[in-house]
Amino acid sequence: MALAQPLAIRVNPRLADEGILMSGNHPATIRTLFDAGPRYTEANGRGRRVGVGSSVPDWVQVGSFQNVAVPGLNPVGYYGYFISPDDKAVILDLGSRRIVRVIRP
Repeated sequence: MALAQPLAIRVNPRLADEGILMSGNHPATIRTLFDAGPRYTEANGRGRRVGVGSSVPDWVQVGSFQNVAVPGLNPVGYYGYFISPDDKAVILDLGSRRIVRVIRP
């Protein structure tokens, strides 16, 4: 019988504050994104929903993680993220700040 493995990532929610990509080397589950923040509770102010391909302004504070096993993302790539007001993890490319994936809890 095969057992499913949880999605694993490495997380640092303080990228904007401390200027570092990673802190530690411990794998975590995707749930860690939702537990660690950074979390936004207000609407985006643009009057419309944002999604994959949308750009995220520089003033939006993001955390970072190194992907280990999230399908659809580079298996060793580094990504930014934040938790949206509707409780979704918004994953973005750190270079372009474009949204590459939205994950529901």
